[in-house]
Amino acid sequence: MIAKSNMERTNDLEKENSIQIIKGKNKKTGFLTSISSQITEKQAEFIHVIEAWDKIREAEILAALEIEEKKL
Repeated sequence: MIAKSNMERTNDLEKENSIQIIKGKNKKTGFLTSISSQITEKQAEFIHVIEAWDKIREAEILAALEIEEKKL
């Protein structure tokens, strides 16, 4: 009877440990998903900054070319 009771407690503890491991993995997965989303957002912002920088640079080059053309 005592052995059966001990086995039941062991099984209960093993089940609880398994549940805690799964919960921990779910938390980690949620955290990683959140971080991944933030990185994706930052990458999109970075791309917009690069595109804006390229347009500014193009405008500056065109302005310099126009000045040089006027000199000719």
